Amino acid sequence: MKYTKDYFERYALLSLQECYDNKFSFQIFNKGESPDWYSLELSIGLEVTRAMSKSEGEDEFITNKYFGKGYGGNLIKKAAAKRFHKDLFKVIDNVAYTVWFGDFSKYHIEAKDALVKKTKKLNGNYNKFANNYLYIFINTGMFEADDIQRIIDMAQGELADCAVQFDQIFFNIMNAIFVYSPTEPIQKISIEDSVLAMLKKTAADDTIS
Repeated sequence: MKYTKDYFERYALLSLQECYDNKFSFQIFNKGESPDWYSLELSIGLEVTRAMSKSEGEDEFITNKYFGKGYGGNLIKKAAAKRFHKDLFKVIDNVAYTVWFGDFSKYHIEAKDALVKKTKKLNGNYNKFANNYLYIFINTGMFEADDIQRIIDMAQGELADCAVQFDQIFFNIMNAIFVYSPTEPIQKISIEDSVLAMLKKTAADDTIS
């Protein structure tokens, strides 16, 4: 399976349809560029991006191979250690979570940078709608609402000159989606393994658009 830009764009729309609001469907949304998805009927534009560095390829490999397939955390941790000769995950109640080596804040910075980059794009050559949404993939399974708020706060200083902001931001952390809106509390939507498996399988179908 190739995890291309199109794969992640399909995954983003599918995950919103399945886990958040079924109006995010391929029947209503059209493929575009700046934004990646749009609906004239709903006047919604959805831009999709990833916030991760090249050094995170090890985590991504294991995530793609094992997460969403019903494997227990202990098996995932053992498989990762065997391949990369170090512990990439910790296990709590047989659920695997990423172990970070070095400064944890780099994940906040990567997400903040993605948010800033796309917001500046929104204020430039971008097809704006009544509702402009952003979907960010973050290579972690451990963020909580406080981490999302930290990312938002970190970005504010760099976005002071941006007249237009995204109306809603979705942060995907592998097994959950955080929904940020300036006027609402941050919402966390957990994604079950069976749904993760379905999303990955369906998003890999490049005939869907």
